[in-house]
Amino acid sequence: MQRELITEGSRSVLYRATTDQGPVVWKLLRDASPTSATLARFNNELHITRELSVPGIRRALRKVEVDGRHGLELEYLPGAPPRRDGVHTREALTERVQQLAGLCDTLAALHAEGVVHRDL
Repeated sequence: MQRELITEGSRSVLYRATTDQGPVVWKLLRDASPTSATLARFNNELHITRELSVPGIRRALRKVEVDGRHGLELEYLPGAPPRRDGVHTREALTERVQQLAGLCDTLAALHAEGVVHRDL
């Protein structure tokens, strides 16, 4: 099965993967032996996002285990991930402001559904 690194966080790694059903995203825990609290948070994420219909939010499809690591298989949303490099031109600043405005809209929609992200 093909996979391509999207981004790495402190607790998880995201990959774009190709399955028999098409492209998906795997969110895999970094820790091969997660605590019960970490697994509970992942289960909560699965149950909360499975039913969400918020533009810009990947819905969780199911639990997976890849290379011995626990994870979630998420809906694939096409498009480039947000840029992480510096802003050096007016065009780059305009693009960044548009990204942030879209993020604010997505967060507002999540909050309207009663969901608050743990890292915010």
